[in-house]
Formats: sequence, C-alpha cells, structure tokens
Amino acid sequence: MIYILSIACFLLGVGYHVMQCIMKLRAKFPELGFKVVFATFFTQEWDSLLRSLLVMFTFLIYLFITINEEVKFPEWYYAWGVYGIALMAGYAGQRLAYSYLSTAENILEKKAEQLKQDDQ
Repeated sequence: MIYILSIACFLLGVGYHVMQCIMKLRAKFPELGFKVVFATFFTQEWDSLLRSLLVMFTFLIYLFITINEEVKFPEWYYAWGVYGIALMAGYAGQRLAYSYLSTAENILEKKAEQLKQDDQ
C-alpha cells in the first residue's frame, strides 16, 4: 500500500506543476484558448513528463531498498513522511525537467503569431 500511495502522491506533485504551467501559458496566450494550450502542452512536453516518470521510478527503487534493507528512519518517516517526500519529489522533478526542456511556450508563441497574421 505504501507504494501505491507514494505513486499517487508523486503524480499529484507532477499534476500540480503541470497545471501551474498550463495556467501561466493560458494567461500569456488568452487568444488560443484552453483546449489549444492544453493539447500543445502535452504534445510538446512529453519529454519532460517522461523524465518525471524516471524520477518516480528512482524514488520507488529508493523506497523499495530502504524497506527491504530495513533502514532505520524516524517513526514519522514511514507513517506520513514518505508521502510528503513523494509529493515534493513529483513537483520538484517535473519543475526541474520542465525548466530544461520547455518547448510548449515557443510553439504557442508561433501559434499566437499565426493567429495575429490571419486576423490582419
């Protein structure tokens, strides 16, 4: 059960950052609409999302090793700490991957320019 909840917390962390990025892009390109921004984000940022999955698998391997090798941590770590760490690792991992690989913004800028040219 600890693995399932850790995965859920990790994915929540990734989701928080993804939605934060989408909301920033929507504010920057209001003329494109939610559907275009959302679709462009997921078609262009698949590489950063894959890197987040690698971070998740690394975290799960770490968790597996600490449990199987019976590494002694404070009691709070297995009670609730591991879930907070998974949440933060998901958010931070996605944020780091996005900062290096962000391509969606460039594509949206081109789409916005195309819309402006079409309107003229």
